[in-house]
Amino acid sequence: MNQSNNILELLQEAKENGVNLLLNNNNLQVKVNKGISINPDILAGLKANKQAIINFLDKEYNNLKNNESKLSEITAFDKEGMDKIPLSFSQERLWFIDQLGNGSSNYHMSGVFQVKGTINEKALGKAIRTIVNRHEVLRTIYKEEEGVGYQEILNENQWEFEQNITIDALNDNQINAIIEEETGKSFDLGNDHMLRVTLLENKRNVEKIIITMHHIASDGWSLSIVLEELLFLYKRELSGANIELPPLPVQYSDYSIWQREYLSGDLLDVQMEYWRDQLVGVTPLELPLDHARPKKQSASGCSLNFMFDLDLLHDLKTLSNRQGTTLFMTLLSAFKVLLYRYSGQDDICVGTPIANREQEEVSGLIG
Repeated sequence: MNQSNNILELLQEAKENGVNLLLNNNNLQVKVNKGISINPDILAGLKANKQAIINFLDKEYNNLKNNESKLSEITAFDKEGMDKIPLSFSQERLWFIDQLGNGSSNYHMSGVFQVKGTINEKALGKAIRTIVNRHEVLRTIYKEEEGVGYQEILNENQWEFEQNITIDALNDNQINAIIEEETGKSFDLGNDHMLRVTLLENKRNVEKIIITMHHIASDGWSLSIVLEELLFLYKRELSGANIELPPLPVQYSDYSIWQREYLSGDLLDVQMEYWRDQLVGVTPLELPLDHARPKKQSASGCSLNFMFDLDLLHDLKTLSNRQGTTLFMTLLSAFKVLLYRYSGQDDICVGTPIANREQEEVSGLIG
C-alpha cells in the first residue's frame, strides 16, 4: 500500500471517530465533533504523519482547484430528441421547496417601475413577448415523473400581460397593497410563464409597471438583462427600426444539461467531500431573541439601510489593502465578530449570494 493510501485510510478512520482535519494556509486544523474524545492511537497517528497529511490535503485541494478552473465550454444541445430536460441543481432546490406544498412566493424576483410620459402598451407588450420568446427559461414549466423534476419548454408567442389595474381612486397605501399582492401572487410552476407583468393605470396612462419573475428562472443579474433588453426592444418597436439583439449562444436548458454532465463522478465526490469537511461541527446560531419564535415559520422580516461616512470608508479600505483582503471580506469579518459577541459562538456560517456566471456564454442569459 502506497503512502497516499495509508494517509487516506488514516483520515477515514479519524473521520469515522468524529475527527476531521482541514488545511488552512498550510496549517493543519483538527475539528472534533461535539462530545467526542479523540482516541489516543488516532491522535498519535495524526501527529506522526502530520506533514504527509498536509501534503496529501494540499494536493487534493490543488486537484480540485485545477478541475474547477478548467470549465468546459457550454454549447447548444440538440434537445429535440431528448425525452426530458433535467433541472439544474439550483432549479431542483427551488422546485423541491415549491413541491413541499406551501408554494414558493418567498423566491420571487420583483421590480416596480414608475413611468414618466406616455406608454404605448402594444409596443411594450410586443417587446416583453420578444424577451420571453428569446429566453426559453421564461417560458419553461416544471413537471415531474416518479418524484424527479424536469423542464418542458412552451411554444413561443403565448405570453400575455397579467392584467391592467386602474388606480385612479386609490391612495398610496391601497396602491402599495396592490403591489404587495401582485408581487406575492404564487406562480404555478407546472403551467405558468415565469415572468409576470402588471400595469397600474390611471385615466390618462400607465403609471407603474410591476415585473415579477420566479427565482427558478431568474436572479438579480437577470433583472438587469430584462430591463436592458426591454428598453432596447421597446424603442425599436416605437421607431420601427429593423435592428436585432445579438443571438444567444446557448439557453439556460443547455446550461442545465452541461452542469449535470460536468458535476458528476469523481469531481462531484471531491466537491461534496470538501463541503462536508468545511461544514462539519457547524451548529445553528443561537442569538438572543426579544420574543418567542412563532409556531408557524414565516419569512416576514425587514432590511436596515445605513451609510458609512467617507472617513470610515477610507479607513476600511486602508485596512483591507493592508491585510490583502477585499472590502467585502473586511465587512463580513466585522459582521461575524458582531455575531460572536451576541452568540458566544466562534464557528459561524454566513450565506452570501454569488452570480455563478463563470463562463462568457452564460453572461447574457436570464436564469
